[in-house]
Amino acid sequence: MKESLEIRVYGIDGAMEVFVQDDPELMNRTLSELQPTTLFSQDQILLEDDCLEKLFVPALLTRIDLITDRFSVWDFPFALGALEELAEAEFDEKVRILQGEKTKDLPGDTPVYLDLEMLNGQRLFLGMQIVAGLPQARWNRIYSLLKERRLIFGLRSRGVGILNLSNLLRLSVHPDIPHHQKRLFTLPSDDRESSAEVSQL
Repeated sequence: MKESLEIRVYGIDGAMEVFVQDDPELMNRTLSELQPTTLFSQDQILLEDDCLEKLFVPALLTRIDLITDRFSVWDFPFALGALEELAEAEFDEKVRILQGEKTKDLPGDTPVYLDLEMLNGQRLFLGMQIVAGLPQARWNRIYSLLKERRLIFGLRSRGVGILNLSNLLRLSVHPDIPHHQKRLFTLPSDDRESSAEVSQL
């Protein structure tokens, strides 16, 4: 099967554009330029395929998906575990099971689930299988992931998605956040301050 790269670009206006590449030379160049860890730190992002060439301003984007076998979420460093995309129904079922447990009795390696809403209204559901026991300050460790400009997660199909955290509107964490730790969380931004509401559902 011929290798290909599909790039999905989501804007803060709700629009999505898709680029499909199957030329090996173009794919290699694109993937070398679109490094997930620095993607939203660039001044601009140039994408092209056989039909279209377009320049994007990162501040106006919420998310970019790189659908390819070249990248896996496990290729990137992580402090707690790897985030992977979940279908909404799967997320709801896992959270329902968690809610039946007593939070204080949960072991340190209990999976963590995130419900995120971006500025364009798009919601995203992520799960993290903890690979190392969390310390007492587990919520601070989780929030530390959001201090970066981007959040990398594994797509349900293949490849990785990258969220622009400057355009994150809301975040809910499960198991429930202790009441005294609910707060507005300040996110990085080039030219403005933005904050995402950290809440319980």
